Amino acid sequence: MKREGGLPVVLVIDDAAEHRLHLVTLLRKNGYPCASTSPAPGALEFAARMKPDLVLARRPESASASTRLLVDVKRVLPAARVVLFVSPEDVVPTS
Repeated sequence: MKREGGLPVVLVIDDAAEHRLHLVTLLRKNGYPCASTSPAPGALEFAARMKPDLVLARRPESASASTRLLVDVKRVLPAARVVLFVSPEDVVPTS
């Protein structure tokens, strides 16, 4: 994607469409060029074609899946920064 105004191109990866829409809307309102995808097969190929500067991805539940996601993204996008996030429903309250 083309960089607009010097801002990094952002790719949002999340299995929840409403989270992707919310983040993309917020990013675009602030001038960031971005796109989103689910973590389904084909997501890494999409990321490789898009060549984002920053990947925002919802953290998978297991540590091994998180590590695998980071390794896979860095394999196809070695220069990209990757940030894993959790959604409010991912957080289990403690009593």
